[in-house]
Amino acid sequence: MHRIEPHPIEHTLTFKVPFFDVDPMLIVWHGNYFKYLEVARAALLEKYGCGYATMAQCGLQFPIVDVKLSYRRSLHLDDVAAVRAYLLECENRLKVGYEISHDGILCAYGYTVQAAVDAQSHELLLQIPEVIQRCFQGELCQ
Repeated sequence: MHRIEPHPIEHTLTFKVPFFDVDPMLIVWHGNYFKYLEVARAALLEKYGCGYATMAQCGLQFPIVDVKLSYRRSLHLDDVAAVRAYLLECENRLKVGYEISHDGILCAYGYTVQAAVDAQSHELLLQIPEVIQRCFQGELCQ
């Protein structure tokens, strides 16, 4: 099994694969894995006090600028899946890694990269603002 080392800033959520996420073969449609990444990333950020609502209140937006997802095994209807999200970088960009598994078997893994953007001017910020870095202070961001 592909296993990334534990990270100090991580969150795991579990869910039962619902009917509306599967195709006629009762296999999760590949595009739904991106939804699972989004839900896990939002939960991770919220856990550390810098969820999307907080980012918006700070005048910030964080669009996805890069994503990679590798599939190893399909999830099926009613599988209980675990999505582990962990922070890899947060100085110049937010990079979050992911592992999606079922019964301890890796099904997919990858990462997303988000850039900080000023919500009013729409200008790209070359560094993650301190207000966001402070959410992770003492862990990964220095």
